[in-house]
Amino acid sequence: MPKLYLDLETYGSADLREVGAYVYAEHPDTRILLVAWAIDGAAPATWDPAAEPAPALLMTALADPGFAIVAHNAGFDRTVLRHKGEAIGIGNAWVTDPARWALDTMPRAAAMGLPQALGGAAAALGLGQDVQKDKDGARLIRLFSIPQPRSGAVISGRERPIDWLAFRAYSEQDIAVCRALDAALPRLTETEERVFTETERLNDRGVAVDLDAAQAISRLRAHWAGEADARCETLTGVRATQVGALRDWVVGQGVQCEALDSDVIDGLLAHRNLPPTVREVLEARTMVSNAALAKADAVVQRTSSDGRLRGTLRYLGAKTGRWTSSGVQLQNLKRPTIEADEQARVLGIARDHKTNDATDALGLLYRRPGDIIAQCVRGLLVPTAGRVFHVADFAKIELAVLWYISGETEAVDRLIRGEDEYKRLAAFIFNKPVESVTKSERNTVGKPAVLGCGFGMGYERFAASAGVDIATATAAVNGYRRAYGRVTALWARLFETMVYAIESGESLDISPTVPSLRWFRDGDFLKLNLPSGRAMTLHKPVATPVTARGQRTYDVSVATYTGKGVFRDRVYGGRLAEWAASSIARDLLADALLRIVDAGLDPVMLVHDEVVADAADGRLEELLVIMRQPAPWAEGWPIGAEGGTLTRYAKV
Repeated sequence: MPKLYLDLETYGSADLREVGAYVYAEHPDTRILLVAWAIDGAAPATWDPAAEPAPALLMTALADPGFAIVAHNAGFDRTVLRHKGEAIGIGNAWVTDPARWALDTMPRAAAMGLPQALGGAAAALGLGQDVQKDKDGARLIRLFSIPQPRSGAVISGRERPIDWLAFRAYSEQDIAVCRALDAALPRLTETEERVFTETERLNDRGVAVDLDAAQAISRLRAHWAGEADARCETLTGVRATQVGALRDWVVGQGVQCEALDSDVIDGLLAHRNLPPTVREVLEARTMVSNAALAKADAVVQRTSSDGRLRGTLRYLGAKTGRWTSSGVQLQNLKRPTIEADEQARVLGIARDHKTNDATDALGLLYRRPGDIIAQCVRGLLVPTAGRVFHVADFAKIELAVLWYISGETEAVDRLIRGEDEYKRLAAFIFNKPVESVTKSERNTVGKPAVLGCGFGMGYERFAASAGVDIATATAAVNGYRRAYGRVTALWARLFETMVYAIESGESLDISPTVPSLRWFRDGDFLKLNLPSGRAMTLHKPVATPVTARGQRTYDVSVATYTGKGVFRDRVYGGRLAEWAASSIARDLLADALLRIVDAGLDPVMLVHDEVVADAADGRLEELLVIMRQPAPWAEGWPIGAEGGTLTRYAKV
């Protein structure tokens, strides 16, 4: 199949980082400055649509569906062309289908455990200076692609011809880098190319927003934050945004704390004997820094003119292959403590009243109205008119996968029968009959142990997360490891076979129930072959022999890439088990996603192990049947799903 390599350079006054690709692309003054392109191995070229006729070869390739289009972060180019393509003589029809862009090199880099940025991926692969991304590109983008910071002026190529030539060369270099990546990176599997395509379609479809309520919350947040900041300065002489100075003031009041992050503040506010002034100051700081409440701002900024929020999912955003959020962080929405009908009432007050009136009304109902409003942010997402949300969530899927692959068959059977495993483990930990376990013992020890200790959690972390003392945490961790011995054996087996694969390049069995789960070495990459046929890939694994407690073992790390660069990420058995279980659970969700699409159930969100479909009423059971149907490679696995029908997004 012939390939057209494509990359757009654009101008726009909208802040792309703030509003996202979809709102940026539809903005009235966004326009295409350059189209960089190459066909197969031909030399890269650029086209300036404002000054030059369209290249015939480019237009022929665009019009020919036989050409695969290869780009890096294709969603951006595809979206811009949908909105601005006709302005430069490129028709819309061919850009509407993401399937033509399935060779996107960004997800392929992510699939190999590499950086998702174009230059970062090329550097990690050591592709050579001749195809490295031009480091002067950032300056040229600031010059031509955005208004000038102080004057707001728009700089054209006619005004800066030398820089314009450099900008064209930079764009052509990006094509060379993309082509080199395309040659170096394997394609996604056929199934994964479709998962990527359907993720892009989901992003294009978007989800409807109660924009009036979102704007009202955004106004309330700004109003409350301004009041809180001013009150904090009055009380302390320090603004609430000056975190270091504010922490010093709190310590000066006799309250010990090392930081003022949200967890620390919540812990301090829980103390009854906290001085009233300190309490008021900490509550002010909470209002100013309320990340959950600030999501309303992002919803407003990123909602398109048709009232839909788009582009919320990043395919292969996590090492395990799970989706992560883009823009509005839907994967970490605040869990509500109030019921859905009360959330709707709160949103109604915010939407239907002026800011001061809403403040007064909510202040009469709640001591900390900001915290209540923050719980309602998920309710800003609503079905399309005439439809409902059908929500289906895999039930304890990572737990089920962990037990299945470790061979904890009795625990799997209990899970299928619906027995209370939290209570059972609490009874084991406290050495008492199940019927004698209290609700507190079940919820504060049994539940967090079942859900958290399967991936190697230690007693100190357990104590902090569960809110129990060290003695109780130690009993819980040790009790879990005795009760689920096959899980701890899986940790050891994952680690030992990983080291063996790194050193010898050979694979060994890991799981007693899933023989396809194996490590294998592929040059600088170590892959965990998953039962779906996909692999979780780690880059540049290193196993260094060390001696610990008089025994020879290994210190193992892999290269991990962030926006700040590369670091060596140390791994251990429990963490490997978490990656394996999470990867497999993700593949179960991906398989379900494709069947949900085939059924015409229009998914609009994926949140952890949950699918939200925007469909006609009465189709919930159909969605649940699809979710409960095992993938072809997971016959007999303990897969369950639960859900509900909603008129506004909420936790079911």
